[in-house]
Amino acid sequence: GFRARDKNGFVRFINQKIGFNGGQSIRKHDEMVGSGINQYACGGEKATNIYLNNAEVKKALNVPDIPWIWQDGDWSKYHSTQTDEIPYYKEWAKKYRILIYYGDVDAGVPYNGGEEWTTSLGYPLLESWRPWTLNGEELMAGYVQIFNSAPMNFTYVTIRGAGHMVPQFKPEEALKMYEVFLRNGEWPKYNGPIGGGLL
Repeated sequence: GFRARDKNGFVRFINQKIGFNGGQSIRKHDEMVGSGINQYACGGEKATNIYLNNAEVKKALNVPDIPWIWQDGDWSKYHSTQTDEIPYYKEWAKKYRILIYYGDVDAGVPYNGGEEWTTSLGYPLLESWRPWTLNGEELMAGYVQIFNSAPMNFTYVTIRGAGHMVPQFKPEEALKMYEVFLRNGEWPKYNGPIGGGLL
């Protein structure tokens, strides 16, 4: 990826590769994939570092008082110990409400893989795949599908226009997603106009 200034002078990190090379302008990027992708200002990781090292935040999150350090994917230190976690999710889903979410423009961990493995658990649907919104009207936030893993439920959500780091790319949508899930609320339905398809 690379850093570029938008028309307002804010620095943005561009990491989408949809037919885009680093020599093109941010305007060209926005024409190709939309200005809603990665619209956060660079440097957010510094604020995250300060926030997650705050003693009150650590206490509220019930985490030990050890320094939190921003890690940016040093995969040489990562060693997988599990090849398949689906059996664990099948058991956890019977005991806990679970939220699985994906940014729908995450090229590294695509949402369709999430849809496939969550469906493969075999739980019946409580709610079929449908759009959810920020406002219960037309502000599309993504899609949701809820499975009945009695006595709990298992929720699969996509966030429209978000890359891998959903709260960083789409903070408003991420906050709404967490709020709805944590309150066990209803995912706001889309009530806008229905577009026509190709005839």
